[in-house]
Amino acid sequence: MVPLRMRARIWRRTIWLWGLTVLLWGGVAGAKDQEPDAPPLELAIECDRLPADGRVELDARARLTVAGLYKAAPSRVVLACDASSAWIDWGTDPAVRLAVESSSLRGLVEDFLDALERQVRAEKTRAARRRELPPESDKPARVGRPQPARVFGPGGAGLRFLGEQADGSVSLLMGPRLDIGVGLSKHFTLVVMEGIRSAFDVGGAGGAVHLIDVKVGLAFGAPFDGSLFGVQLAGGNEWFYSSSNLVSAPALELGGRTSIYVGKLALWLAVDGMVRGRDLELLDSDVSMHSPSFLVSVGGFWRAVEPLREP
Repeated sequence: MVPLRMRARIWRRTIWLWGLTVLLWGGVAGAKDQEPDAPPLELAIECDRLPADGRVELDARARLTVAGLYKAAPSRVVLACDASSAWIDWGTDPAVRLAVESSSLRGLVEDFLDALERQVRAEKTRAARRRELPPESDKPARVGRPQPARVFGPGGAGLRFLGEQADGSVSLLMGPRLDIGVGLSKHFTLVVMEGIRSAFDVGGAGGAVHLIDVKVGLAFGAPFDGSLFGVQLAGGNEWFYSSSNLVSAPALELGGRTSIYVGKLALWLAVDGMVRGRDLELLDSDVSMHSPSFLVSVGGFWRAVEPLREP
């Protein structure tokens, strides 16, 4: 059995040891977490155009301005001038020379401070961007001239109403055509087209005739890149059919187009000459499509991206 006096002494010593341990641990942790102070700023004024009181004012205000950068502040800043110009040497190894825009309205002290404030804002912006990088990013910061923004080429989609002259019991086949363009360079566009032209109430057993075409082409200028005029060369295949007959032939088109734009929308008119591998004739209908031929179309176009422009 431990006497009460002995137990009280043991408890006092235990509490004292625990308190000493907490104090020592807190001091070590605080020393580890404490960040070193910012390095002292070496500020030099090498400008004979400034009077003595102007130098004192500039020194105090310049130190206050640069102090906002804390640890990002340079170790040395030199404010210098000659008879016709003024500049700031920012940092060391090597120093970055900053131009000071001289203004007779506000005075040389304010001109120096304006240049310093611009540089401090730029340094703060760069520091904020570095802090926004993801923690896992270990890539070094980009050095050198900034890369220009990516600029896209021409492209878009259009729907037009197209007509072609026919021979026989009908004189014209009409119908829609869909054009989809993907930009290859500043003015050249790869175009994929699909359309159908039809005629109804045709004499003979066929009733109605239809011509379906699928073509791929290369376009230059309008309407894909925002130009006023353009040309297009395309080739593909055509299928001419009725209810009981089908014939096909390859075809090649070359034509011009012009466009009027309202924002990304355009109204365009196209005229194309076409040659086929052979004439298209249906046995059950008195309708034929001869070669060479020509197509006239009008429609709307939507530019999916902004066209390239010269800087």
